[in-house]
Amino acid sequence: MMGILGTLKKKDTDEYMKLGRLVLGNNTAMAVAVAGPAITGLAATNAGLMDSTSLGQWPLMFAVVGGALATVVNSLEHGGQIGMIFELFRNYVGFYRQLEEEIEFNLEEADMKERENGTLFELRMALQLGRSPSELRTLSSTSRLKHDDEEHAGKLMPIMANLEQLVMNEIDTASASTIARKQTAAPGVDDGDVAPKLYAVMEAAADRAQMHDIIGAQRNNWNHLLLNSLNAMTLTASVAAGLAAAIPLGQWSPGHGVFKVSSALLYSAATVMLLVVNKIQPSQLAEEQRNAARLFRKLEKKIQTTFALGTGTPADVEDAVDRVLALDKAYPLALLPGMLEKFPKTVEPTVWWPKLGRQRSPQQISTTARKGAEGINGWSKGLEDVMTGVLGTLKKKDTDEYVKLGRLVLGINTAMAVAGPTITGLAAAGAGLMDSSSLGQWPLMFAVVGGALATVVNSLEHGGQIGMIFELFRNCAGFYRQLEEEIEFNLEGADVKERENGELFELRMALQLGRSPSELRTLSSTSRRKRDDEEHAGK
Repeated sequence: MMGILGTLKKKDTDEYMKLGRLVLGNNTAMAVAVAGPAITGLAATNAGLMDSTSLGQWPLMFAVVGGALATVVNSLEHGGQIGMIFELFRNYVGFYRQLEEEIEFNLEEADMKERENGTLFELRMALQLGRSPSELRTLSSTSRLKHDDEEHAGKLMPIMANLEQLVMNEIDTASASTIARKQTAAPGVDDGDVAPKLYAVMEAAADRAQMHDIIGAQRNNWNHLLLNSLNAMTLTASVAAGLAAAIPLGQWSPGHGVFKVSSALLYSAATVMLLVVNKIQPSQLAEEQRNAARLFRKLEKKIQTTFALGTGTPADVEDAVDRVLALDKAYPLALLPGMLEKFPKTVEPTVWWPKLGRQRSPQQISTTARKGAEGINGWSKGLEDVMTGVLGTLKKKDTDEYVKLGRLVLGINTAMAVAGPTITGLAAAGAGLMDSSSLGQWPLMFAVVGGALATVVNSLEHGGQIGMIFELFRNCAGFYRQLEEEIEFNLEGADVKERENGELFELRMALQLGRSPSELRTLSSTSRRKRDDEEHAGK
């Protein structure tokens, strides 16, 4: 714990403090000193002085270009939610500072009996940092060897501590230990350490679900705000280019140059913003968080069911911890760096579960079939045949089809992600070269039509949430891949008694595929007769 405390202070807390100061400085500049009200105020003043002959064309320039520049700044500040990012970093600092104080409080307590239970405390710290207890020990040992490039303690981007955890921090450690001992008395759970550990994992899962909900809502807001801002910028730039062309170029018509500069400025800003937005794909980010929140809630309910049935064992604790860490890896909270690849070279199903077990030999599989035929633990030869048929259908139809759909949508999204910035970049160049006689009317064509075309492409890509659809298909493929692995794991189990109960497994598979057990058996029998036009396993 001393090693973890040192790493938290040197790396995590200090780094987020620095990031918070940086973002605050940018937000302050946009809000007060450099932009925002200053630009619009200057534009308003010059709009009133436009008829002043002594000032020349400068009032018109400030009035028109100031509006374009204020639009860019406002889109970056409020569309990009810079204030929210600052608050996010400040919350990160608070989260890590809270962990520091908890570790210090326990280490400074001279009486070991008055401290929080060490095993539970280590597990809770590890889960809050997105690690397993063994990873926490490895980090602590390496932190004493490396000082400049040592790893951060936290693998997560924390949003806030769970309300229950905040309440726990307000009471003394002795009371916390008492609560842990009372939790141990869950019915049917024999091991004294199992119940408190499962409660700790369940709390971590509930906290993760809340974190992903918050991040998902924020990234969904990003998608809407940035979509509207970018469409407003491209359409305004297109209109400005058209107005510049309508006003003849000459000494007594300064409006031509003003609208030309405004159009080029808006297109340039839209190009940069589109490059960033298309890279991170906000709609896809939001879908990742929605699915992660659902899966963490599912894990929380699974642990609650374990308590209700009174069947908790140390293996359940290990499995629950592995599932939390697998979900953390599949759906990272970090944006840059660390986010999932939005344009992967190969489309693979999302994997959010730990490896179920080792592959068994063909000899073990044949032994499984013989034991299964005896009707032990709800399994029979007929049920094994049913599951084999369902497994074949899943592989040939469901998983493969969603992977193909994912590739198709990915191709469309990639084309649109490249087309958007390319069009606005060409439009910006066209707006800047509008007065070139050697190029004819092509620059004007790119400047005016480019804005309309960029708006259409941006609306289709981000308004239609193509990135979200790709993530949806990838998650659907992952869902069916998980069912495949569960069926394979049970069929390959040499000892039928070690499998999941056959009748319950059949019921669970049927419900997850939207079928009744009898429909599942019918599907399996028909899948062995039809090969090309057989029905999908999942409804």
